[in-house]
Amino acid sequence: MLITLTENKEALIENYKGLITYEPTCIVVKGKHTTLTITGTRLNIKYFTNDDMKIEGCIQCIEYIH
Repeated sequence: MLITLTENKEALIENYKGLITYEPTCIVVKGKHTTLTITGTRLNIKYFTNDDMKIEGCIQCIEYIH
């Protein structure tokens, strides 16, 4: 999984496998071997495809769990 972060406002996530949680304060994304948790406020998935997704909002924390 690859993440490109633009300040604390946008995150582009590539090569993800699935979406576990989608709430305005927490988005959890499953990768092949990791889980990614993004917390913040007003989080929103701007778009997603089978290969990537863009998350917008005020991103406060990004956590990898392996």
